[in-house]
Amino acid sequence: MTSVKAADEALADQEITANIVIPEDFATKIRAGELAPLTLRSFQQGEAIDGIKDTAKNTYNEVLAVAKFARNSNEKVAFDYVKTTTPLEFKRFATDDASKAMSIQILGFMLMMLLYQSGNFGANSIQNERRNKIYQRMLTTPVPRGAYFAGTAIFAFLAMLFEVIFTVVLMTVVFHIDIGLAALQLSGLLASFGLVGVAWSIAIGVNSPSTLVASGIQNILFTITSLLSGALIPSEIMPEFMTKIARLTPQFWVLDAIRQLQARADFTAILLNLAVLAAFGLLFFGIAIYGLMSKQKIGVFD
Repeated sequence: MTSVKAADEALADQEITANIVIPEDFATKIRAGELAPLTLRSFQQGEAIDGIKDTAKNTYNEVLAVAKFARNSNEKVAFDYVKTTTPLEFKRFATDDASKAMSIQILGFMLMMLLYQSGNFGANSIQNERRNKIYQRMLTTPVPRGAYFAGTAIFAFLAMLFEVIFTVVLMTVVFHIDIGLAALQLSGLLASFGLVGVAWSIAIGVNSPSTLVASGIQNILFTITSLLSGALIPSEIMPEFMTKIARLTPQFWVLDAIRQLQARADFTAILLNLAVLAAFGLLFFGIAIYGLMSKQKIGVFD
């Protein structure tokens, strides 16, 4: 702004945070090696204003250094020197606490939806085939029992993977939601959780005596763990003991990994999270295999 009055009006209307008044004889005094006082005007105080002051002081000292360099050689050389300095490029990232909290809640809700979808593609298909005696007829064929369940799990995981990629593309490309981390990293974490969800749902479906019991257990476990993990309710407002209980859920470790990546942590910082997710997956697959090997639980189903 070339007018002090206009700058003060913008400051009063809170259109700007602060303004720095450069006197008219600034260039003349600097050329002569004299100090040219600057005036900073603001209605605020704190770290933001202190940062503006520090930036102004650093820039002022750079101007003095270039002016001294010009006096000792010539202004053309000084200007050429200034032109060769590395330019600064500023980018604005919407990674403040509010946007991070919003993206965490969106992704938390998505984790719960992935769990329910894993039940539809994994456990429910197995339950229907057991109830309709399709599974028993397949046992009379050369198809091994393990291959049947592995194929069902792979199909369910591929369905989860498609849903993850489709959702991430919608968030980043279509709706331009700033998730605070790379889309590939987010897709990998969600896909890992999708695999855990498939194992979890199959473990419930295989070991349940009926479709009604399996659906009830899935709904209870998926909903309660989503609430406890902070996927639906921000963990910051929960009591301290609830945050400790949240560590017993796989959703917590996914959300914690997302928070760390949003804070610009490197990949090694989330190795523990990935290890815990792998442990959950192995646990649920182990439970599913136990139910698979139990002929009594496989043979009787309503």
